[in-house]
Amino acid sequence: MRKNQATNFVFRRCRPVLAFAQTNAMNDNLIVPNSLLPNVYGPLTPGRMFERTAALLRENFKLFFGIVLVVIGVEIVVGGVLGGSGIWMGRFTAGDAPIMKALFVTPLALLGAALIYIFTQIIQGALFLATQAKLENRPVTIGEACRLAADKAGKLVGISVLVGLRVLGYVLLLGFVFV
Repeated sequence: MRKNQATNFVFRRCRPVLAFAQTNAMNDNLIVPNSLLPNVYGPLTPGRMFERTAALLRENFKLFFGIVLVVIGVEIVVGGVLGGSGIWMGRFTAGDAPIMKALFVTPLALLGAALIYIFTQIIQGALFLATQAKLENRPVTIGEACRLAADKAGKLVGISVLVGLRVLGYVLLLGFVFV
């Protein structure tokens, strides 16, 4: 076989594999799926999935609880400082010129809600990364998981917004179908 024919033969054989290849980002290396690798987790039935989840939470309680405490702490601080509490808003609407006070507090409350939404997405990403690391038997700390998730905050918020829009679209579609 000549060199050109050999190159074409190899290229034709690799084309189906490359058609299914994916990349994580534009600069990441190519990920080629390999179905020859054994499933290290075994078959997952619903019962086994809940069993493994409970075992993972039991074995790594401090890690997951610490990650959740981060978001709760941020929500308390943001809610207290920027007016995320209805009681706090109620104090400003009583008395003289409640409309002016409400106009001042409402943007702060909206900013607080946006910050809490962003921090919630970061914490969900941190929980995912910590779970992935523990399933792969890699050590991970609370700060490391939160930092890695914070680096991807834009993507996490974007995915969350797109999922919300998709759900809203389905709800509207079902509303138009059944009305």
